[in-house]
Amino acid sequence: MLMLANEMWWTGEQAGLFGGFAGSMCGVLGASIGVIVPLLANKGKGRNLVYGMFVGMAALGVLALSIGCFALIKDQPYHVWYPGLLLGFILTVLACSIFPVVVLRYRQAEHRLMD
Repeated sequence: MLMLANEMWWTGEQAGLFGGFAGSMCGVLGASIGVIVPLLANKGKGRNLVYGMFVGMAALGVLALSIGCFALIKDQPYHVWYPGLLLGFILTVLACSIFPVVVLRYRQAEHRLMD
């Protein structure tokens, strides 16, 4: 059992596939957020959908970040921990930095509707 703990979780080729596939899917998520937010937030519609997308994006980022940190703590090779840390960092920072702007857009839309 001790020997299994010291083995690599995946090979460099598998890490490349994981990084490419996960990065592409996160890019699609970011692009869909980038298209949906201006369409819905300026009108004050779809708040639950948009907020849910940001929560999902942040949750995926924290999950990937924690997997990368765990792999780093377990002394896994570079190709094991790097994709998780990179993907998690990007998703978490983007979700947390853009979310206040989206909240502000919804507040502005509410004020326009009240006027």
